[in-house]
Amino acid sequence: YYINTFNCEVVSDNLFFVSSDMNLVLKYSLSKDEVILLPPPKGNMFEMGLYGNVAAFDGCVYLVPFNYGNIWKYGGENGWEEIPVPGSANKRRFLGAVLVEHYIYLLGFGRKEIYKFNILTYQITELNINNKLEVSEIGDEGFLGSDYEIIDGRIFVPVMCANKILEIVPETDSINVINVPSRSNGYSGIIYDGDGFWLSPRKGRYFVHYLLNGKIEEYELPNEYKSDEMYL
Repeated sequence: YYINTFNCEVVSDNLFFVSSDMNLVLKYSLSKDEVILLPPPKGNMFEMGLYGNVAAFDGCVYLVPFNYGNIWKYGGENGWEEIPVPGSANKRRFLGAVLVEHYIYLLGFGRKEIYKFNILTYQITELNINNKLEVSEIGDEGFLGSDYEIIDGRIFVPVMCANKILEIVPETDSINVINVPSRSNGYSGIIYDGDGFWLSPRKGRYFVHYLLNGKIEEYELPNEYKSDEMYL
């Protein structure tokens, strides 16, 4: 049986994987080269996509909810610990998780939302997304994915349903919007090269290089990439 996952995280000598097919958490020991199935948190064993991401801090693992309502913590004395997330629980909630010091930024996938989770106090607050951030219907494209870059302490996240990048400033939790027009529709991946950002399309056939001086370069993908298909 092949187990698919969204993301994984390293804790000391172990890799933690969360299955996207069912309610399973796996630990792979790098030194022993063995896989251990952990006792899963409560819930339907066969429900798909419960957790969109996994983050680690101070020896503990945190499961970020996708088709589930709350965060799960593993690694303390009590085994699994459930941490409530405010707001309306919905399907396809968070796919991205960015760890900055002792905070995890939860990036909304199915809805235009970003939450900040304080690992030490369990406080969860919602960031105010600039009202100027106008996006079309999020639909299947999603709002924010799992890819990001951290440059000089600032988080840069591509918007998947619009040709924009969000700049999150952790010091103030303010959000700036960078417009990156192109012939593609939204961006799924981001890489910083010192001069600017390379952006892979969520839909479309153009790979975009956005330079910090405002110049935009487009590179057409090979013919097998279709403009109406989505790519991660």
